[in-house]
Formats: sequence, C-alpha cells, structure tokens
Amino acid sequence: MNYKPEELATYLYDYCNNLLTVEEREAYKNTLVLFKIRNSESPAKKKLLRKEWFSSDAEVLDLLKNGEEEFFRNLELRVLRDNPQKEFLNICPKCNYLTKTPKAKQCRKCHHSWHNKVER
Repeated sequence: MNYKPEELATYLYDYCNNLLTVEEREAYKNTLVLFKIRNSESPAKKKLLRKEWFSSDAEVLDLLKNGEEEFFRNLELRVLRDNPQKEFLNICPKCNYLTKTPKAKQCRKCHHSWHNKVER
C-alpha cells in the first residue's frame, strides 16, 4: 500500500474515527490546534486556541511526546495491526495508493478511474 506520511492518519481521523481511541482522537485534534497556533500571528488567538481547544490530558500529551510525525506513524501502525483485514481502506486497484475518501473512484496519484466498474 502506498501513501504519504500522515495521509493514512488523516484518512483515519476523517473517515474511520471509530477505529481510534478517545485519546488518539484528542491527540490528533491537538495536532490541528498546534498547526493553527503556529500559523496564527495573533498572540490573543494563540492563547485562546491553547486554552479552549488544546487538551492537557496526560494520556493525550503522552501520545504526542515524541512529536507529531511519530504520533501519526504509531497511530497508523496500531490501527493496521488491530484491523488486519483493512476493509476500511479505499485503495486504487491499479497502483495501490490510498484514495482521498472511502467513496473515491479515481486515484489522486495515477488518476486511474473506476467509476464505470460494475460492483458485485
């Protein structure tokens, strides 16, 4: 299976949220908040984001202790290990790349389309 770093984690968070633990969902949300904090120029907005949206739960912070990239990698590995059938993934039948969404019918990498394929 092919995908860029974080693509599977984003796919899981957006479309397979039920496969994530409560702490993993909160940690992922923290990565989104951190992105907004890093890209905000307003100190007041940064403070508000940190106060209102950033989890301070010890288990959540522990998941992120080695950085976002390692968190994403560990999240992906755990979900794939716990769900070896991988039925929740929509993979391009031509190049095995992870699609953008579970219902996508065209690959974003090789642009192969399977819109007209008859499903059985």
